Amino acid sequence: MRWWLAMPVAVGISIAGAAADLRIEGAFRWVFAVAYAVGCLAAVLGVSGTGLVATMVEPPVVAVLAVGVGMILSGDASGGSAAALAVGAGVTVLFPLMAGVTGAAVFIGLLRLWRRRPRSVAPAH
Repeated sequence: MRWWLAMPVAVGISIAGAAADLRIEGAFRWVFAVAYAVGCLAAVLGVSGTGLVATMVEPPVVAVLAVGVGMILSGDASGGSAAALAVGAGVTVLFPLMAGVTGAAVFIGLLRLWRRRPRSVAPAH
């Protein structure tokens, strides 16, 4: 997958999970957590080449976008400063999840970068 497609994939999956969770549970619970993790990790696993570093650090941005759009789609935030405060509160509550997914994305990305590095060849004697 191209680097510019990784972010919309992660955001789209996360928004679907956020909207579903807000409608089902009324709060961000396991549906959003699974969708968010799957979206962000799919992005870091699916991107090729130069976009790998960007996908490693995108989970916090994905969380903010997914929480905001999910709240607007579910009707929990209508607009203005109240919506900004609601999104801020939602992201604050999700900080442990966001930190864990970001750590996993960075770990997987570093493993992929390490496996891609050129191997040195020992000189022949």
